[in-house]
Amino acid sequence: MIPRPRMHENKLFYERRSYMETGLQGQLKKSQLPSAMGDLFPKRPEADHLWWWKDSDVVSITYLTPEAAAAAVLPSEFSLPRAPVEGLTVATLTFGKYRSSTLGPYNEVFLQVPCLYKGQLYFYIPSIYVTNDGALASGRELFGFPKQLATIELDSSGASISGSLERHGVRVASISFKQGNMLYSVPLPTKEKVALSPPFDQMIVLPEPIGRPQGFPFRVATTRFIPDGIAPQHIESLWKLEQGAVWAGEGSIEYAPSDAEPGASLPVVGVLPSILFRGDMACYGGQVLTEME
Repeated sequence: MIPRPRMHENKLFYERRSYMETGLQGQLKKSQLPSAMGDLFPKRPEADHLWWWKDSDVVSITYLTPEAAAAAVLPSEFSLPRAPVEGLTVATLTFGKYRSSTLGPYNEVFLQVPCLYKGQLYFYIPSIYVTNDGALASGRELFGFPKQLATIELDSSGASISGSLERHGVRVASISFKQGNMLYSVPLPTKEKVALSPPFDQMIVLPEPIGRPQGFPFRVATTRFIPDGIAPQHIESLWKLEQGAVWAGEGSIEYAPSDAEPGASLPVVGVLPSILFRGDMACYGGQVLTEME
């Protein structure tokens, strides 16, 4: 048994530490730092410079919500698109199940608010939840996604899909979805633009054909900041649905009353036709759009 030093011996040890000679120099260099604090996620593959998600189920429930509520979670540098119904705008709650990805398999839920910056359409993310550390760390550190850990389920039975989101054992949100007809597949056609049926022709903006296969692109906006540190930066990231199919469907959504979860502050006035994507998607990186004033 090692004898325990007496208090006065501890004090003498700490007093002497300031006079110790320099020992072995630290060996870790900047080039050796992992891609995340705590080494929680891998570096992006150098070969293709993108993050990928494969064999995914993604259900997006779009709904009407008060315009003032959406504006309250949207930074002042952005603006809401003018809505056809006075006093209302749209928001989308999305549930995703990613069976394989750069970050491993995980589930995700995020709230989207369509917005404009200098005429460009973005989907701003005021809240997002994931089920593993790597997805949480990469999103927060690289792009400013305000990710939190949660318990997320997304289950399908035939054409029916149900999803639930819980935090600390408390239900935050739940959805249901009934799959309908296929709207389009990706890659998109090389020469002819897909004609979508109403109301999806007003809800989804497909790109013009470019003479070769292409995915469906969309731009996401987030806010990256360190409190009392760097100035808040709005980050834009480019995403594409690369391969798979998008289906129409009817959905429902229910939020649990909460003062802590942003989604609950965007109440559901009415649910619009919703969509299901099954397939592969990728993120092509991000860049600073502007700093928050």
